[in-house]
Amino acid sequence: MGISEMGIAQMHAMMSRAVSLDAPLSGGGRDGSSSLLDLLAGRDCGDRDDAHDTAAQQLSQLMERLSHRERRVISEVFGLDTGEPQAVTDVADKYRLPVVKVRGLIQKAMAKLRGEQQVAA
Repeated sequence: MGISEMGIAQMHAMMSRAVSLDAPLSGGGRDGSSSLLDLLAGRDCGDRDDAHDTAAQQLSQLMERLSHRERRVISEVFGLDTGEPQAVTDVADKYRLPVVKVRGLIQKAMAKLRGEQQVAA
């Protein structure tokens, strides 16, 4: 095979060494408490932020398809601005609309967002 016994022993030693994600890195961080997990988590944060920004931009572009009233209702029902979704009944009460009307606005808005053609009734 062309590999010496010493080479096999070295490879075996390298392969058997377990690495803990929580173990402190040597010389890592100011206080020596940085771990591999800290490094991996830090590296991905930028990617997540970029993905979030891209998704928010795409959502904003989609919401431009909606009327002002549809945007308000969709934003509140799904919690797009606040992060806290509101019940359809609460949104209806807030705007003094029947629940059926609010549900109709949501259905119409979702159809627009999906790009479905509206059939005139």
